[in-house]
Amino acid sequence: MILARYFDYFVVFSFIGWIYECTYCTVTNKKWSNRGFLYGPICPIYGTGAVLAMIIFTYVPSLSFESPAWKIFLICMVGSAFLEYPTSFFLEKKFHAVWWDYSNIPLNLNGRISLPTACGFGAAGILVVKFLLPFVNSLHVEQYPIITELLALIFMGILGADLALTVASLSALIERMDAMEEAFNQRLEAGVEIAQGGPVAIGSHIKNAALNSEPVEAAREFTNELTSSIKHTTVGISSTIKEKTEGVSNSMKERTDAFSLYVKEYVSKMDRHDRYHFSSIRKFKRNDKSSVSEKIKDAIEQFQKKKDKSINKDNAS
Repeated sequence: MILARYFDYFVVFSFIGWIYECTYCTVTNKKWSNRGFLYGPICPIYGTGAVLAMIIFTYVPSLSFESPAWKIFLICMVGSAFLEYPTSFFLEKKFHAVWWDYSNIPLNLNGRISLPTACGFGAAGILVVKFLLPFVNSLHVEQYPIITELLALIFMGILGADLALTVASLSALIERMDAMEEAFNQRLEAGVEIAQGGPVAIGSHIKNAALNSEPVEAAREFTNELTSSIKHTTVGISSTIKEKTEGVSNSMKERTDAFSLYVKEYVSKMDRHDRYHFSSIRKFKRNDKSSVSEKIKDAIEQFQKKKDKSINKDNAS
């Protein structure tokens, strides 16, 4: 009976937390934000925090709903930090996504928790403990055990189905994003390897493109231009090298822009909640340097140095 009662409280408080989270983010972003890890209208971390507060201030000696505000504030502030940090860590490691990030807030710890937000939860805890929890206790739901247990079973079934759907959807989304990133990295890396080889590799790549008809006219014109330039003076060859390297750089930029456009079109077909998960995963990938090919990054930097060195040499001559 007591477990069923607290589970019902968990669901109700999670729903209240979802309303608060959506309202706050909608007002802040000036557009509707469907927050929450699950598809259903609940934020479990709020329900967990509220139920823990109810247990602590009910059963811990020397604590009660009538405790001094400063004591409630400190307990809720520290408790929120201990609740948020491991939850954020688990979600990021399990689903490779970031559902909240306090990196832009002063006095934060790895973007998972911060002093200002912890103080905010501490202040909110005073309102919850002083007013909301006493009101819930006054309802005496323990007098209706059958209804309480029936609601708990219903909530448990819905929550279990929602959790299964969310995990399956997130897993598919992560696999799709990894495949997209891998395809993009392969294309970009191929362009970088060509650029690193210098004008000889560029000319060879263009010649092969002409032989394979991809795209025929542009490749043939480029090949003829390169062959013709070799017959000219050193200044002419240097100028051609700059043009070819700039062409490869532009080609890499075009590939990047094309990939960004593809991602936008892919995201536009998602529902609001999938879009929210998609943005959470992208935040994690931006922060996780291991997800970006260091080889590509180094290759681009080396290519840029070679390009700048060629330009400076030509200007000096």
